[in-house]
Amino acid sequence: MKNIVLFLLGMLAPLFLSGLHAQENLKLPRFTEFRTDADFDKGEWQDKIVDEVEIGNYIVQLITSQEKGDYFSEGRYVQVLDKTNRRLVQEEIVLKDYGSVWDDQLYVDDYNFDGYDDFSLFQGSGTLDNIYFGYFLYNPETKTFFESEFGGTNMELYPASKTITTRNRSYAGANMTLETYKVVGFRMILLERHCLTAERIEDEETGETSVCVDEEGNLVFEEVDCWEYYMDVEQESVGLRKNFQLRLAIYDEDMAGGFVLYEGQKERIPIYLDRAEIVEQGEEGRPATRELFYNEMYQEKVNGVYVATIQGSNIIKVCYIRGKDNKKFTLKEIAR
Repeated sequence: MKNIVLFLLGMLAPLFLSGLHAQENLKLPRFTEFRTDADFDKGEWQDKIVDEVEIGNYIVQLITSQEKGDYFSEGRYVQVLDKTNRRLVQEEIVLKDYGSVWDDQLYVDDYNFDGYDDFSLFQGSGTLDNIYFGYFLYNPETKTFFESEFGGTNMELYPASKTITTRNRSYAGANMTLETYKVVGFRMILLERHCLTAERIEDEETGETSVCVDEEGNLVFEEVDCWEYYMDVEQESVGLRKNFQLRLAIYDEDMAGGFVLYEGQKERIPIYLDRAEIVEQGEEGRPATRELFYNEMYQEKVNGVYVATIQGSNIIKVCYIRGKDNKKFTLKEIAR
């Protein structure tokens, strides 16, 4: 029996060691060569590290390739190493949508204000001064970085309020959109949107119009309605001993956000679209009737759910389901 056990151990040992070596090899980074000055001057390299940054206990490296004369070559990756032993700690992140990264540089900041640094990459630029980045957030539970849904042009961070603003210009700069988002966990929830357009004057003789500029040559803007983008109504509860009032702004489903502002309070509480359900199919050109379920976020937790029944852009009814006891409150629009 002893000989049989020793024989089996002898047979299994190579398999065990092979598996152990294979596991160790998986932790070795696939890309180890850095781009040299000669590579850069030549304008051609293949799968080389072009930038690395330290983030907490990690080293994050950007790997790119470039064919001569082609500044948008495929093959861009990010690999994350343990800072102490420079071994891989997660699967490589393939930057499949980042063929237009121009500056081969990683940027570090705490983009979702959770106390852990994240990284971003310059993704591209549009007309005027519109610039775009891709944002990769750190998840402390999984101890990995992931490509987030954060985005927007010309983002500005405000850690104290955990908000982000964006600014987008279009139509040769004559139109501008300003947005404010509340950051909740790994989400950007739209709180406010302002649409601006350049003021215009008409020449009495020719009838032609031109934009207004101030003494320094800057465009003069006026705010216009963004009603095509969201529904903004004042509501009050029904049937309570002391009814409460609120302002409910629901942004379109592409933005999937909005806010609630309760009477007597200044803080806008973010809500985000959790799901939508069809109540009744539309007939003869009428839009379908749907229920939109918006999670109300307070102190980064779901405090309750607003259910808006809508048809097209018209709100038919709204109710609120309180999170702590699932009590439902009926709301009605306040006539002004």
